[in-house]
Amino acid sequence: MLRNDKVKSLLDELQIDALLVSHLPNIRYLTGFSGSAALVIIAKNKDYFITDFRYKDQSAAQVKELR
Repeated sequence: MLRNDKVKSLLDELQIDALLVSHLPNIRYLTGFSGSAALVIIAKNKDYFITDFRYKDQSAAQVKELR
């Protein structure tokens, strides 16, 4: 089970529509991204990874499952 899937099961359990993750160690845990600026939104139907242009290549290499 992917780590995001574990979070999604908790979303259902707690009746929450989405979770915004901004703490970088948690982003690293969920995505593998090691940059210094990012956000992750985990929703029931889709996940989003947000970062700025400086990390285009790095995020493409490190964040596979949120594309």
